[in-house]
Amino acid sequence: MQRPPSSPLGHMVPLAELATLNPSKPRSLASRRDRVAFLPMSDVGEDGSYRVRETRPVPALVRGYTYFARGDLLLAKITPCMENGKATDLRELPTDIGFGSTEFHVVRPGPRIDARYLFHLLWSRSFRRAAAQHMRGSAGQRRVPIEFLARAPVPLVPLAEQRRIAAILDTADRLRRKRRRARELREALLRACFVELFGDLVHNPTRWPLVPLTELCTGKLRNGLSPSRAGRYPGKVLTLAAITRGSFDPSAHKRAMFELDMPATRRVRAQDLLVCRGNGNLSLVGCARFVTHDAPELLFPDTMIGVPIDASKLAPAYVEQLWNSPAVRRQLERRARTTNGTHKINHKLLRALELPVPPYPLQQRFATLAAVARRDRARAALAETEALFESLVEHRGLALGPTTMSG
Repeated sequence: MQRPPSSPLGHMVPLAELATLNPSKPRSLASRRDRVAFLPMSDVGEDGSYRVRETRPVPALVRGYTYFARGDLLLAKITPCMENGKATDLRELPTDIGFGSTEFHVVRPGPRIDARYLFHLLWSRSFRRAAAQHMRGSAGQRRVPIEFLARAPVPLVPLAEQRRIAAILDTADRLRRKRRRARELREALLRACFVELFGDLVHNPTRWPLVPLTELCTGKLRNGLSPSRAGRYPGKVLTLAAITRGSFDPSAHKRAMFELDMPATRRVRAQDLLVCRGNGNLSLVGCARFVTHDAPELLFPDTMIGVPIDASKLAPAYVEQLWNSPAVRRQLERRARTTNGTHKINHKLLRALELPVPPYPLQQRFATLAAVARRDRARAALAETEALFESLVEHRGLALGPTTMSG
């Protein structure tokens, strides 16, 4: 194995030399009949947390699930869970071992590496972006290969220094969590305001007109453009993380090669609703976010559909809240089709959607409330805290770009 280059923080060591990756199940499991923790992907948060909501008997888990033990680290390997930050530290696992989704990689730190120090490396945004560059598989089912993790360079410093760095990052993370919680409370309040203004749109007791999506667009729906191994043109393309979080995030993108030279119809432009076209997670299929401003230097991928909403008929804030509400989610999930574990929607399904259309002044009233809720100081403070955390990671030598991880 070629050794990675050195770092100002310390010499670089491949992760496989510092930790056991996806450890084998011990033979002693064959005789166990007790109940242990079970972690589906949904019980691991994007904030580095997890919650054990159920236990299951070992014999029911040993064959079909991922094995881990107290003290291991879990890292989602499938898109968009990995890009969104689904990873956690199992130091406080309530049972000595556990099992979970097959979409986790397990990292077991060795004696030369501190678990929290390593967790912050694997959870950092720069690491996730590098991992996204090396994913393999088809749309909606792309995964981080174990070979990438094995080669990933870790800056190795004395354990005491590792623990000091981890303590600094833990403190910054606690502040970030508090501010995220404040944002979540505001979003909950906004959902309550939405119901107060428009009623329960699942049953639509106010009898707002139901209008097919085709009558609410300014043009045709269009698929994006995904990278190609045979591509000749360089460019930047959004990842699914750009539309699977609380708001549109243009920073969630990667560099890649394409067969076409930045076609105008696949560029990111304001007033487009970008819709997730396919994913292994049904709850993410069809989720969507409005593009807030033109970004002609970015493409959107073939895993998304661009819907050109007519802003004179639907206020963007109203339709985005509506789209991700039960009124539309039920239509999308009921009509989505699955092959090989990937749930998909298409243009025909989207065109057939019927959206309740309240009077435009009422939509604008909600848009005003949304703008105020999302413009406050707490939102700005969260963005500043996120930036601070990432800058601390970079300053400590944990932000490793894709060039240092290629192989």
